Amino acid sequence: MNARGGLFASDNWFVDFDNDLLPELALGRLPAMTEEELDGLVDKIIAYESVESAEWQNRVLLVADNPDTGGNFTGASESVAGSIPDTYEIVRAYLGEGTFADTKSLLLGGLNDGVAFMNYFGHSGLDRMAGEGLLKSSDVSSLANGGRQPIVTSMSCMMGRFALPGYDSLGEVMLMSKLGGSIAVWAPTGLSMNYLSRLLGEEFYGAIFNHGEGVLGDAILTAMHGYAARTDVRYPLAVYGLLGDPALRITGRPQVPAEDEPVTLENWKRRWYSAKERSMGSAVVGNGADPDGDGMSNIEEYTIGRNPRKVDDTTVLGFGTMAAGSDKDRKFDAEVFFIRNKLAVDTRYLVETSTDLITWHSDGRHVTETVISENADGVTELVRVRLRVPGHRRCFVRLSFQEKP
Repeated sequence: MNARGGLFASDNWFVDFDNDLLPELALGRLPAMTEEELDGLVDKIIAYESVESAEWQNRVLLVADNPDTGGNFTGASESVAGSIPDTYEIVRAYLGEGTFADTKSLLLGGLNDGVAFMNYFGHSGLDRMAGEGLLKSSDVSSLANGGRQPIVTSMSCMMGRFALPGYDSLGEVMLMSKLGGSIAVWAPTGLSMNYLSRLLGEEFYGAIFNHGEGVLGDAILTAMHGYAARTDVRYPLAVYGLLGDPALRITGRPQVPAEDEPVTLENWKRRWYSAKERSMGSAVVGNGADPDGDGMSNIEEYTIGRNPRKVDDTTVLGFGTMAAGSDKDRKFDAEVFFIRNKLAVDTRYLVETSTDLITWHSDGRHVTETVISENADGVTELVRVRLRVPGHRRCFVRLSFQEKP
């Protein structure tokens, strides 16, 4: 792909069906060269998913380069820390807050002790994090974190560059390590900018910790859609790729409410928005706010069961007519229908009709009956509202949602 700084390999190109740089499917690469290497990766993935509960799954390692003209990497890392629940221990290895030797010791020690996630903000190259070499390809063989490998996210440059023949990137070396390393690496194949990488990092960890994405590929897709809703600069979506299995089940993630449990609008907001975003007030989490800019407010997204961080372009309100039968026999002239989240018990919908867009009606003379049928997913239901149009004149219909008092 032609991205910032030149041409770089992009696996996401294969699943970008409409050429908007936003992938439609989750995709990952297992960089095995032999059958033996592939078997080793499969065994590594199975072992990771088989761990039921362990202390290391409640730790996160945050690593940052020293701040410079490229960005405030420490500040970017702390923005990710805001999404991590208090039940997790955060190990910080920030080059701007200690000596190189101490920071590297914290990083290697954190990896060897075992962490669920490791995130890095800063400069990186094909074989290293930071110019000084906080973590280098040559360090990976000394890691002894087998059975405790993290998901690594590198919000940097080049660390996932898999397309140079004869050279393995640090991301590939970490994933392919038999004794430890990582269980997956999400990193760019090319260049990136810190302010954009920061958005991706916030969206990725928000997807996992705020609204419970439990599959790695799903978390990445949610992060990319959330990123696209916050900026029009999309080239990072082409170069950030996954080295690992997109179907990987993330172990140790926080428990979220079961899908068959009633939820409230406020709990829904806590699930989808980070503490930092919620502190921004009504501009982000207000019932009428529309952070992803798709024309649907938070209360609408909640009530119809949509993702407030993903731009939805599908129709919300469908329309049909009753063509058969005489005026005397017909019970209704038209119907509107929409999908509703049946778990959203603290909101209500209102269907109104008008012939002039000034006076609106919702009484029984105009809205005759409502038919509700449950969908196969067990979470949503199809609501059909049948309408009478006196005199069969042209009629306008509007649908609104309100929070119950």
